[in-house]
Amino acid sequence: MHYNMDIKYIGLGQAAKALVYYVTDYFTKSLLPVNVGFDALRYAVKEMA
Repeated sequence: MHYNMDIKYIGLGQAAKALVYYVTDYFTKSLLPVNVGFDALRYAVKEMA
């Protein structure tokens, strides 16, 4: 299995806005409930800190 792991610091500004847009767009297109998706995102951000 191959993973795309292009990770970089987002911070604030345009990159952060783009990330929020991407995540929101991704969650609303998938069958994954939004609350489950955001819980997963919160966990990932917490683990990276």
